[in-house]
Amino acid sequence: MRPADQMVVRKYVKDRSHSRSNSLRSYLRAATAQDHAQLDARLSALDWGSVPDYRYFLEASAAALLPVEAALVDANVIRIFPDWERRSRRSAILRDLEYIGGCLPPLAAQPRLGFEGVLGATYVLEGSRLGGGVLLERIAEAGNSAILCATSYLSHGSGQRFWPTFVDRLEKHAAQIESRTAVVVAARQTFKLFASMFARGGPLGTWRKLADETDSNGAFNDRTLGPSETSHRLI
Repeated sequence: MRPADQMVVRKYVKDRSHSRSNSLRSYLRAATAQDHAQLDARLSALDWGSVPDYRYFLEASAAALLPVEAALVDANVIRIFPDWERRSRRSAILRDLEYIGGCLPPLAAQPRLGFEGVLGATYVLEGSRLGGGVLLERIAEAGNSAILCATSYLSHGSGQRFWPTFVDRLEKHAAQIESRTAVVVAARQTFKLFASMFARGGPLGTWRKLADETDSNGAFNDRTLGPSETSHRLI
C-alpha cells in the first residue's frame, strides 16, 4: 500500500473510533456502568433453576418495568420510537407471572418524562432485553421445565433487530437533545428503580405478602393477579 493510501486508512480508522467514543450510546454506557454492575450482581445471586427465585425475578422486574413503560406511553414514546408497541414487554411479563403463579406488586408512580427522559429510560429497557439472552442460557442450563415454559419476557424480541435499530434511532435523536446529563439521569433513575424492586422483595414470598396486605386495604386491587390468574401455581 502506498504511503498516501496508508495515511487515508489511518485517518478513517481514527475518525471512526472518535465517532464511536462520542456516541450517545457510549456516553450512556460509561455513565451507567456502576448501576449496571450492581444490578447484575443481584441477578447473579439467583438460582435460575429455582421456581421461587424465578418468580421473585419476574415479580421484581414487573414492579419496575410496568411503571416505566406506562411513563413512556404517557410521554408519547411512539413519536420517538414508532415501533414501540412491538418493543413493549408488558403483555409478555404478565403472561409469565400468571403461569408461574406470581403476583403483581404495588407499582411505583413515575415522574413525567421529557424527550431526554424517554431516551434514557428506553436505553435501560432495551439493554435489559440483551441481558435476557444471557439469563435464558442460565435457565436452559438449569433445565427446570416449569421455568422454561414461562420465558416470554426474557425471550421477547428474539431473532429481531431491536437493539441495533434502537441504537440507530438513539444516535439520530442525539443531535436534538439539550443535555446529555438529562438522558443519563433518566437512565440511572431507571436502573435504580429496578435495583430497588429487587432489594425490596425476595424469593421467600415477600412480594406476595406485600400484595396481599395492600389488597386487604383496598389500595391496589387492580394491580394484583386474581385467583383465576394464579391457578397455574407450580409449587
